[in-house]
Amino acid sequence: MIILLYGPDSFRRSQKLKEIIKNYKQKQSLFSVEFFDLKEDEELPRLKDFINQQLIFEGKKMAVIENAFGLDDKNLKVFNEFLKINAKNENVVLVISDDNELPKELEFLLEDAFSKQEFSNLDGEKIKFFIKSESKKRGIEFSDSAINFLAVFFKDNTWGLVTEIDKLEFFYKPGKKIDISDIEKAGEFFDSPNMFNFVNAVSRNWHSAEKLKSLEGLFLSHEDLVKVFNILASRPFLKFELVKKMADYDVLIKSGLLDYETALLDLCF
Repeated sequence: MIILLYGPDSFRRSQKLKEIIKNYKQKQSLFSVEFFDLKEDEELPRLKDFINQQLIFEGKKMAVIENAFGLDDKNLKVFNEFLKINAKNENVVLVISDDNELPKELEFLLEDAFSKQEFSNLDGEKIKFFIKSESKKRGIEFSDSAINFLAVFFKDNTWGLVTEIDKLEFFYKPGKKIDISDIEKAGEFFDSPNMFNFVNAVSRNWHSAEKLKSLEGLFLSHEDLVKVFNILASRPFLKFELVKKMADYDVLIKSGLLDYETALLDLCF
């Protein structure tokens, strides 16, 4: 049996892998698991030996295989043949977990005959739902603005997002949702202090010189301007004029008539 877990979201892949191993251990009285990282030269021969050595009284075997998609042509051919030989072996479970692009030689794994699940990066409403789900597991709640902020800041980084949710759990008080102010208090995770300085300067309408100074710091540190723009847009209690201006910028940017650098610069005046 072959199970394919693929895609860039390594956190959710790892959670699914844990679930699979746990379920098999509960169902099988005799069950062994080994992990193989195929970026190491000796791992492919070791994998073959593990599967071929079927001992008396030994139950099902599970091989968790990582970095198979990065094999060179020679080893990829060997691995391909190995998979096809063991695909219908009822005593063997091969779990392939990888974040690289699936090579053409292994595209047969996407056929209906195989169990598979893709873990693409979450965005939009999906990452917001993920935040709500993870916070519910911990018995805490976030405000809508805090959810929007976390969704933007931790886009494509569910490991970092879950770590931050764990940290923010200490700021939760029954009856009071965790807000952006709490995130700021826990704010050592921010890559650049200039980001918050600029966001605060614009949202609170500080003097243009202070806005420009913070923005210059963002430019010099090569900060992700898309992230800066979206985090600013997620701030609560923005004045209506600023909300309208940013909505207009967003339309122009998505139409290709404006870039983020120019939009952020214009917000300084």
